Amino acid sequence: MLCKELPKMYTCAIIMRATAKHLNTGFTLIELLLVVSLIGIMVGFIITVINPTLYMKRARDSRRISDVTALARAVSFALSGGYIKLQDTTFGCSNCTSITGTKDTDGVNGWVKFTTTSSGGLSEFMGDLPEDPINDATYYFEFASDGSKFELNTQLEDPQHYIKITNEGGNDMTRYEVGTSFVLIP
Repeated sequence: MLCKELPKMYTCAIIMRATAKHLNTGFTLIELLLVVSLIGIMVGFIITVINPTLYMKRARDSRRISDVTALARAVSFALSGGYIKLQDTTFGCSNCTSITGTKDTDGVNGWVKFTTTSSGGLSEFMGDLPEDPINDATYYFEFASDGSKFELNTQLEDPQHYIKITNEGGNDMTRYEVGTSFVLIP
């Protein structure tokens, strides 16, 4: 509405002032920059307090423990049910680790060595052999057997889990061990 069309009791100054106040109700650029920078500082502080690297290590260790424990149970069930017979690997095995062997549960190509005595073998209890979350020269799964007993080992990352290494009864104080014998892997 133009100022000429307004009744006499309203002046153009009042209308212009009201319109200007209405237009200036947003945030200034300085205010927005201040809020964004404060949010950035708080996020940075929270990330350093939470320490996501430590939680990633703990998550990988939990997966390692879960995987080797599940594999040890599967091998034990397959042995007790007569589905497999373990191969003797005490004289050396070039592909008895998750780095060198495959994830196959056939007993030949996979990193757990056995002979299948009935249909299915280890695949009756486990789809694929697990693989370490990192699976490199330091962090991997290892298998050994003397033909009747077996051992599975893995390296843990987080010192908080070292208590599990001391409580599992193995002979290696640097690796987590499960199985029916803890002296097969030196």
